[in-house]
Amino acid sequence: MLKGHSANRQALTIIYVLLFACIISCIYYVSSVRSAIQQNFTQEIDTLLTQRTDMIQNRIEVDQRRLVEGAARIGKNNYFNDQKALQNYLSTYSNQHDYKELTVSKADGTTIAADGIRQNIKEEAYFNEAMSGEYSISKPFQDPLTHERFIIYSVPLVLNGKIVGTVNMTKSVRIIESELLNNFYAQDGTCYIMDAAGNVILNSPSRSGDHESFNLYNRMTSEEVTANENLVLVDKIKADLAAGKSGIVLSPVNGVPTYIGYHKVGGEINNWILLTFVDTNTVMSKGQQSLMKTMVLCGLIVTCLMGMALYILYIRDKAQRGIEKLAYIDSLTGIDNVNRFRVRAAQLLGKYAVDQYALVSLDIQNFKYINETYGYPAGDKILISLAHVIKRKMNDREACARVSGDKFILLYELDDKKFTRYHAMVKSYMQDHLYESIHMNISLHITAGAYLIPPQKTDCQANIDEPLINLYEAEKRPLKSAIMSMIDKANLAQKAGRDNAVESLHCYDDALMQTFVHQNEMEAMMKGALKNGEFKAYLQPKFNLKTLEIVGAEALVRWISPVKGFMRPDEFVPILEKNGFIIEIDFYILEEVCKKIREWLDNGLLPIPISVNQSRVHINQPFYMERLAGVLKKYNIPAKFIEMELTESMFFDNTSRLIQMMKEMHGLGVSISMDDFGSGYSSLNLLKELPVDTLKIDKVFLDETANSERSQIIIAQVVEMARKLGMEIVCEGVETQEQAEFLRGISCDIAQGFLYAKPMAMEEFDSFRKQSS
Repeated sequence: MLKGHSANRQALTIIYVLLFACIISCIYYVSSVRSAIQQNFTQEIDTLLTQRTDMIQNRIEVDQRRLVEGAARIGKNNYFNDQKALQNYLSTYSNQHDYKELTVSKADGTTIAADGIRQNIKEEAYFNEAMSGEYSISKPFQDPLTHERFIIYSVPLVLNGKIVGTVNMTKSVRIIESELLNNFYAQDGTCYIMDAAGNVILNSPSRSGDHESFNLYNRMTSEEVTANENLVLVDKIKADLAAGKSGIVLSPVNGVPTYIGYHKVGGEINNWILLTFVDTNTVMSKGQQSLMKTMVLCGLIVTCLMGMALYILYIRDKAQRGIEKLAYIDSLTGIDNVNRFRVRAAQLLGKYAVDQYALVSLDIQNFKYINETYGYPAGDKILISLAHVIKRKMNDREACARVSGDKFILLYELDDKKFTRYHAMVKSYMQDHLYESIHMNISLHITAGAYLIPPQKTDCQANIDEPLINLYEAEKRPLKSAIMSMIDKANLAQKAGRDNAVESLHCYDDALMQTFVHQNEMEAMMKGALKNGEFKAYLQPKFNLKTLEIVGAEALVRWISPVKGFMRPDEFVPILEKNGFIIEIDFYILEEVCKKIREWLDNGLLPIPISVNQSRVHINQPFYMERLAGVLKKYNIPAKFIEMELTESMFFDNTSRLIQMMKEMHGLGVSISMDDFGSGYSSLNLLKELPVDTLKIDKVFLDETANSERSQIIIAQVVEMARKLGMEIVCEGVETQEQAEFLRGISCDIAQGFLYAKPMAMEEFDSFRKQSS
């Protein structure tokens, strides 16, 4: 087998060398052909550019000679002093040539045409240049009647050795452009004639729609993407032209690589410059067929070599997989089993000892119910899909395996010193891709626990940048044995994730162990504590913000243990919610409240509404409403004095079920409040859908108003909206006069907080209420 692998490797090496050589040769050949085409094109366009400038100069000289001859004839025949004879001559001469008209201007600018006197042109630049003895060509101008563009050629009119005026020839720009700038590079090029400053005078007929005067240099540097590059290019063109040089450069124009040729038009008239543009697509189209044939041939060779390489790899991998599968592959999912994982993990940790890893244990929550409900084939399909999803996310410095059932373990590399990569994989990749893979309408939740190697922190999301204990160094055991201990600790961390929120990730640390010890203590004590009356109902008054009268109260649970002493709700309520015992506590507090209201009624005191917190666990209890109705009936109290407080988070669990519960509560006559509004991702849309009577703004939301004007605006709008929806507004956690004044200013109804009164035992509440009345 080893000899076979060696032979395969040698063959692969040869193929890869040949493949590399072939690719390099193809690239070199294609580059050479492309370079030759470009070089030929540069020579071709340079030749065409020179020919075109010569043609332009010759054409200008022909027009100038005709105009000079006409001026000489006017002087010789003394037409200048005989206007009628001059007009006849101008009419005859214009009809013989492709001019619009021929005119004569006197020294004062008065202009005579075949049809009479024209406007005075004394201020025109071309007239003044001709009067100074120079040949002149005007800039293009537009006839206001026909909108056609024209250019005027002007030469001095000399009589008796003195310049007495000018002879002017008006010629259509369309004719000039057609004669001088058409059909450059087989009609694929664009030509411009511009002055030294870049102002366009004439352009190709294909660009004749561009009548507005513009500066070509400015347009070339106006493209945002290539502005800097073209600015350098324009400077080069200007420098070359100033030195009397011509040239061809390659630069992007409108995002397309384009050859730009420039050449100064000979002669001394107006310093004209010819600028041409031809895009590379036009150039390369000539050699495209040859290039395509070459590329196809090279592609076939490369494909054949790749096919051979892949075939050899397939044979080699198939043999290797057959061996590994017998000892190290999980028979159901096809990924590593725990035996292979121990070997692989030991290799990775030994090889990359300086790197940071996490050993992760994960499973699917309540997987046994999936097997029982949908059958074992469906469960197997889910496990196979999950294994494939995990495997796709691993790199060669990581390992994964299926332990048994729905239990998987991973050795995951931590990057950038932040423990976020795995968490993102579970939530955004594994979860979503698992649904896509199984094509089954099953709700799946993954829970995971992690053991960090070598650094460890109590907060999984914190930066892992402190030198901590090497987690497998203490006992000096072989690495494979230490890995099993790591797996056990990851399983312990996973249990914390399973008992808490779904899709969560927990890390093992000493605090986690302390948490489990504390949880076990609470669970061992809870039933006896309820039986012995250690749970107490405290009441915190609610005050009308306008009158400061006590208008209600909230019932809060406290645990006063002879062993632990006074315990806050956050020390035991989360534990009781996990194990479901919170249901008994909630109903115990409800009964205590009903007893107090019954006591007030029996003593002739006016009761006030008392709100009782209800855990989210009640949502899934089938006989919750029957039990609630039984308590109200037992104490025979008006249901209007009971308000059921549902936390904001409950509204996101099972909205349809919760709405049904709320309707049934209203049927009993109790009111409903949404507690902790603003503490999470509050949804205003829920307020529209849910039959809530009272909206309780959370303390966290209120505290933000001290330094945030935006928070003040939001709370004010929430209060206004809730009021329009017919809800009563209660703000809890009021601790300062500034908060109270703010709430009073936005017309909040009721306040609750330490500013007015802290939670107190029921017997203290009666005295406090009496003193406050």
